[in-house]
Amino acid sequence: MEAIASAFEVSVTYFLSNPSEDLDRVQRQRDYVEMLATTETHLSGVDLASLCPDTIDVMIDLLKMVRAQALSERSARTTGGHRSA
Repeated sequence: MEAIASAFEVSVTYFLSNPSEDLDRVQRQRDYVEMLATTETHLSGVDLASLCPDTIDVMIDLLKMVRAQALSERSARTTGGHRSA
């Protein structure tokens, strides 16, 4: 088994796992990493597997807006500027 795995440049566990479960897990991890990278935050306690990709995209966009607003307000405070409502 190790020789076959080596020939195909995959792990031995590749032959012992369920590919669809692995792909689902990798996609959930990729979605989470993208959300973390783009928003510099994390959603502990949120089951991303229960969310459709469109919902995850909306959450990412919302978190980006919240982050941009927070950075804008922080910049205004440090430069002495005032934000209009």
